[in-house]
Amino acid sequence: MKQSGISLVYRIHLEKDCFVENSDLCRILSNLLDNAIEACREIPDAEIRLTCMPVKHTLLIKTENPVSDVIRFHKNGLPLSSKEGPGHGRGLASVKEIAGKYHGTLKIEADTDKFTVSVNLFSIRMKGGKDSCCMD
Repeated sequence: MKQSGISLVYRIHLEKDCFVENSDLCRILSNLLDNAIEACREIPDAEIRLTCMPVKHTLLIKTENPVSDVIRFHKNGLPLSSKEGPGHGRGLASVKEIAGKYHGTLKIEADTDKFTVSVNLFSIRMKGGKDSCCMD
């Protein structure tokens, strides 16, 4: 990213025994960061902000990045992909599926110069147990 003139500012806090499966966490992070990097390619000195941390009984994963074009949305609420061909345009749909697995949410906000994606994953508490990864 540094070679592209894109910087990453991150705030990450995860417990060792987080309730989110490693493969799900990797898929979310890779999709969100790939999208953010793609959006920043033509923006000089672009900065991507990544947050991944527990908030109460959820895990919040959030990216914020600048955009140079108006974001258009599909009728399903997801942004239209800027890439063409098979296999493209599935990233946020995949993130939405994973959020559903954890009874979570995917929130997308776009304005004229900023694009924000927030994913909240909810842990399921065991009787008398404490969530790993989440703080009260």
